[in-house]
Amino acid sequence: MALINDESTFTLRTGRWIFDVFLNFRGEDTRHRFLRLLYDALVEKNISTFKDDKVLERGKPIPSELFKAIEGSRFSVVIFSKNYATSGWCLDELTKIVECRQKMKGHTIFPVFFDVEPTEVRKQEGSFGEAFTKHEEVFKENLEKVKKWRDALKEVANISGWVIPKGQESEYIEPIVEKIFKRLSSIKLNEGLVGIESRVWEVYSELKIGLTDVRVIGICGTGGIGKTTIARVVYDSFSNQFEASSFLHDVRETSKRQGLVYLQKKLLSDILMERNINFVDVDDGRQFIKRRLCNKKVLLVLDDVNELDQLKKLVGDHSRYGPGSRIIITTRDKHLLRILEVREIYSPEEMSNDEALRLFSLTCFGSEHTPEGYKEMSNHVVSYALGLPLAIKLLASHLARRSIPEWKSCLDGLENNIPTELFQVLQISYDGLHKTEKEIFLHMACFFNGEDRDRTVHILDSLELYPDLGLSVLIDKSLLNLNENAFWMHPLVQQMGREMVCRECPEWPSRRSRLWLPEDIDAVLTDNMGTKHIKSIVLDLPAQKKHELTHFPNGLRYVEWSGYSLKSLPPNFEPRMLVELRMCHSNIEVLWKGVKYFDRLKFIKLSDSQNLIRTPNFARAPLLKSVDFEGCTNLVEVHSSVAVLERLTLLNLKDCTSLKSLPRKLEMKSLEILILSGCSKVKKIPEFTEDMERLRELHLNGTAIKYLPSSIEHLTGLTLLNISHCKNLFPSTFYIQMEPNPDSAALAQQVQALAATIEELTKQNQEMKLRLQQVQQAQQVQRETLEVDEADDKVQLMTFKVGLRSRDLVASLAKNPPKTMAEMLLKAQKYMNAEDTLAAIKDAEKPGDKAKKEDDRRGQKRERPDRWNNYGNRRKDDKSPRTIKDEHYLKWPRPLHSSPNVRDKNKYCRFHKDHGHNTEDWRDLKKQIEELIHKGKLQKYVKKGEYTKFRDDNKG
Repeated sequence: MALINDESTFTLRTGRWIFDVFLNFRGEDTRHRFLRLLYDALVEKNISTFKDDKVLERGKPIPSELFKAIEGSRFSVVIFSKNYATSGWCLDELTKIVECRQKMKGHTIFPVFFDVEPTEVRKQEGSFGEAFTKHEEVFKENLEKVKKWRDALKEVANISGWVIPKGQESEYIEPIVEKIFKRLSSIKLNEGLVGIESRVWEVYSELKIGLTDVRVIGICGTGGIGKTTIARVVYDSFSNQFEASSFLHDVRETSKRQGLVYLQKKLLSDILMERNINFVDVDDGRQFIKRRLCNKKVLLVLDDVNELDQLKKLVGDHSRYGPGSRIIITTRDKHLLRILEVREIYSPEEMSNDEALRLFSLTCFGSEHTPEGYKEMSNHVVSYALGLPLAIKLLASHLARRSIPEWKSCLDGLENNIPTELFQVLQISYDGLHKTEKEIFLHMACFFNGEDRDRTVHILDSLELYPDLGLSVLIDKSLLNLNENAFWMHPLVQQMGREMVCRECPEWPSRRSRLWLPEDIDAVLTDNMGTKHIKSIVLDLPAQKKHELTHFPNGLRYVEWSGYSLKSLPPNFEPRMLVELRMCHSNIEVLWKGVKYFDRLKFIKLSDSQNLIRTPNFARAPLLKSVDFEGCTNLVEVHSSVAVLERLTLLNLKDCTSLKSLPRKLEMKSLEILILSGCSKVKKIPEFTEDMERLRELHLNGTAIKYLPSSIEHLTGLTLLNISHCKNLFPSTFYIQMEPNPDSAALAQQVQALAATIEELTKQNQEMKLRLQQVQQAQQVQRETLEVDEADDKVQLMTFKVGLRSRDLVASLAKNPPKTMAEMLLKAQKYMNAEDTLAAIKDAEKPGDKAKKEDDRRGQKRERPDRWNNYGNRRKDDKSPRTIKDEHYLKWPRPLHSSPNVRDKNKYCRFHKDHGHNTEDWRDLKKQIEELIHKGKLQKYVKKGEYTKFRDDNKG
């Protein structure tokens, strides 16, 4: 495979090379020993090698044949020696080799410094300096040629190679050949890959070769997705552009078996081309790497890293590497890359269906075309692997050269029998999880693949598994994905997880931690084989399948069973481990009888269980956070034990239309939401204790309550009160939502004022209905509007009650809902009809009857004093000031404390004696009445025709 690259194009080209290795050497220095040993070792490894005195045909022009051989070779081994620079042929070959390296990008150079130091070659010193002095004399007319030779020597001398002292040639032959053989093997292996070009391009675009910064690139994905293969192709294609390179394969397993010291030595050996590298421990190795690599432009690949310590000891600080260095890390754990602050992370995608089918056919049949008779089965295998390259190759290898019946047998077992090799690869990620993370992974594999994120997090949280952290770890380790707020797990990863559960006890499902297969659940529940090992059951049996259960596994932690058919939970069920119980639309009448110990139960949801009659005793469920009985239309009674659940935050009894009995007092200091909406038979709500300041929402709409308790003032945290459609409480809709007030004292005062006002209104509601009816029937008295400039609080309050019947006021309240009762009263004044208000306040008993009864009690009819005769214009129906008193809009004089019968007759008139008022106060009252008449008020107490005369007489 060669790589063609320029500023505008990028292609991976697989073609047949003419040679594997081209040997560039000075014959008189190396031909007789070192070159012979190296050539023989390469040929012994079946490495096709070009050596000019062996292969070059006689009579052919040497430059032309040599250049073609160089262009057709994968690798060039350049052997520098003492007299190398004296040969113009060697230097011309070297110039061509460098040119191929720069243009073809697939040509790799391995320099060997035989009995010469790299600095002599790089700086053209010593024998190299002497040779170039002569070259400049010979080619003084063509010094450009000499300059190209110098540049070529400098470039190749900067590449890491082997420095071989004279006399030790044989010791270096093996590592040179082994290096070439491994590189060649990986390249040939990569040539059969499918879809690799686009994936390599993604990584290449992040490498940005040519920039001088030190850059780290991460390749992250699930096991078997092709991370190592992509990194290998990138390494083979671009390592020739660096001074030195090293590919550390399978760091996870190698560090486990041979330790990090071994990996450090291998890295240094690859880069420095030295065999005997010694240091004591990992820390020494770290310092050794830092010293020796600080000035080199290197390409490092660390494959399958799974621990932070591996990165620290092998990569360390980026500043240790020379300008232009690149480091590629493959891992299953994205979190490790984030810790190392890797910015460029590439996540390979699964293969497309076409790519997968091509790869399968190449591996299984040796051709991209699938033979007749195998196409449908091949598509089935590809569909099962779902784009995972490793799975495709393993299955293809397993099915190669097998008959059609054998294929069918293999395919029938795929759903329940994951191939062993694939299972082992995928299990690696599972083994790297902590205990809690493993629990979450198994739950996801067995129950929640494809489920909504919020619901999944809620369930896992109820199991105390800390899902926010655990799920994030699974995503980082490429075991789980989050797409459009739903979790997705690769089917093969899911199958591996379920296989882990099945292996807990292959023969007995009742001894496994999780059950999801209908046949396993059916057997366990029907035969009552549940054990303490079972933690979770997800049941989705056919509707016609019913169970007469007498036993539940006591180890259950989460139960969700919609449409549960029995009347109660099994009597011998001891749910000490149960955290959440969800049985919506069930046939339960009584959840459990007596007292049961629910030590860990936090959530109960039995919504729309219409046969439920009463709630159970919650005395032994102290951790309950949420109780939801919404839509339980036959629920009559809520057990009093619910009132003392200190951790309960939600109590939902919405639309429990038969509910009558509630606890007398609520003492739930953690309660935040109480919903009684639609409980049409609830006439009285519980009292609230002082420690219920956390209650935020109180929904009483649609209930039959007649009044709110005065203890509502304790709900200082209340932000929403819904009492709409409470027909016995208000004659129209009333809904209040207050903004939370950061000033708790002010909020408490606001709630108290609201509570007092509402209480006053509720107490007078029934009486008001009767009085308003009486007012409407009193048509004999002419009604005229009486404007009151400053109405007192009682008049305002009653005006608000009457005003609620006004459509204008109701519309105003609906358009701009008031936040406080003070605002509501202010709005009501705009629609005030004072006469209707006064009539509503008036005592139902007629004033004349009341006066008559008082006179009868004294045994004689009272006469009015002469001083009141100037009010002769009052009506003959005797509407006296006493009658005006009953209208309650005048400030009536205070009664005297002493008995009127013993008062001085010279000081008090008979009228004053009868009514016990101070004379001066009564004169003030007289003055008020005169002023009102003068202003045109009290017209219904003045005879027609005399009102004008009275007004004219009193002008001025």
